[in-house]
Amino acid sequence: MLGWFPDPYPDELFYSVCARYSERMNYKNNMHVFQDIFGESFSCIYIHLVTRLDYLITSLPAENNYTADRLIDEHTSLSFYSAFHPPYLIKMLRDAIKQNNPEVTLNRFENFMRNMNYLRFCPQCILEDKSNLVNAIGIAYIKFLESKFV
Repeated sequence: MLGWFPDPYPDELFYSVCARYSERMNYKNNMHVFQDIFGESFSCIYIHLVTRLDYLITSLPAENNYTADRLIDEHTSLSFYSAFHPPYLIKMLRDAIKQNNPEVTLNRFENFMRNMNYLRFCPQCILEDKSNLVNAIGIAYIKFLESKFV
């Protein structure tokens, strides 16, 4: 059971939420972060898609109001990918994200994942965010929309 987990910001990628958690908890090793969040020290966390969200949901404090589907819909790139793939494949990927089936995630979306092993961003958006973030949230984070289309 996690005693605390950060609330995702609007349009924040789940990858960024995990990075903020790791930084706030001062983890020195990613394997320990994965163990706490996903219940396995080698769970897969990709920039745009994750696995084992059902485990995370059961580990969150009782007062949370998140579901795996909500995190998938609001904080992963699945909605973007769904425009390019048939519904049965998207359902298969959604189920893999909730549970622990990274092979399905990798095999079905290998072409996308091969090209997304680092973050991309819009420099103009960063400049705009620097002035807006200080007033709104106070920190920078990886936004879903910026990383998705650049």
